[in-house]
Amino acid sequence: MVQPWNFCFVFLHPSSVLLERKPDCLVFNELMHTTRTYARDATAIEARWLPELAPAFFAAKASAATAGVSAAGAAR
Repeated sequence: MVQPWNFCFVFLHPSSVLLERKPDCLVFNELMHTTRTYARDATAIEARWLPELAPAFFAAKASAATAGVSAAGAAR
């Protein structure tokens, strides 16, 4: 089970080979809604790849962190 950005729970489809592996981070192509929401066509990735693979989702967070450091440095 994973929790994507919109905070709904998504489960790996029962036919997925990733069920045994239980990856920390994955990307998927399709959601299938039945009694649960299942991710299909899923691939495991390393979480450290995310800023490079999806910079639009991580740029604001990185900018805020950088701004906090700059503001702290300027206040000294």
